[in-house]
Amino acid sequence: MLITEGAPVSQEGTGYLYTPGIYTDTQEAAWAKVTQAVHDRGGRIFLQLWHVGRVSHTSLQPDGSAPVSASAQRAEGAFSFAIGPDGKPGQQPASMPRALLTTEIARITDDFVTAARRATRAGFDGVEIHGANSYLFEQFLNANSNQRTDRYGGSIENRMRFLLETIDAVASEIGMNRVGVRISPFGRLSGMQGYDDEAETWLAVAKALEIRQPAYVHLSDQLTIGGEAMPKGFPAQFCETFTGTLIAAGGFTQETGEQALKDGALDLIAYGKPFIANPDLVE
Repeated sequence: MLITEGAPVSQEGTGYLYTPGIYTDTQEAAWAKVTQAVHDRGGRIFLQLWHVGRVSHTSLQPDGSAPVSASAQRAEGAFSFAIGPDGKPGQQPASMPRALLTTEIARITDDFVTAARRATRAGFDGVEIHGANSYLFEQFLNANSNQRTDRYGGSIENRMRFLLETIDAVASEIGMNRVGVRISPFGRLSGMQGYDDEAETWLAVAKALEIRQPAYVHLSDQLTIGGEAMPKGFPAQFCETFTGTLIAAGGFTQETGEQALKDGALDLIAYGKPFIANPDLVE
């Protein structure tokens, strides 16, 4: 099974130049060639649906506007691959975002639904909603980056609302058995910081996902990509709460991956860097 790189669901959701989106007819047609090639070899492929939120730059946004986020709070230390002042592509500090209006949030959920519909037409076996690695959904989940006072801010229930509404809406379009969810509990990339009820928040997410039973939950451990490992004991707590199909990624070798499967907590192991370096990894 292949999971693609993140595909922005809109121009607004883009944070890096040259990433393949899923919001135009041309993109949809191009992806159809990819899915056909995978299916011709007997494989399965899910499209990762992506909105970076504040980890973006004005040069990538429609009409050069500010990126959007849960709150008007800059992603300190975060960089976007964008167009610099000299007109050339390169690493640029993420721009100051604006807070999404309450009435705008449904629009972004609709962008994910439309992207899932396009993905299905393009032949994907399912989609993975990217809620990890400091991007938009995590910006809502994190109590530091989310300073809202409406129904999408404050309590754990409110901070989870955007992610869960989007999962439910996408599932209504293509079926929950074709929807995966990627999360990175205790993520610290791109300026994300800890907060008081962090463990409770992620276990509440696990409980909500247990009720929904998506195709899978994909846990990203950030230790190998410049972040921090999840606290000792937390993965076991997560597994006790979410009992569905669980994928993990984060520096596994063949040996450690096999051992993790034998230990019983995980159902599937994801490989990124080794597969990129060697497209014949499976063989």
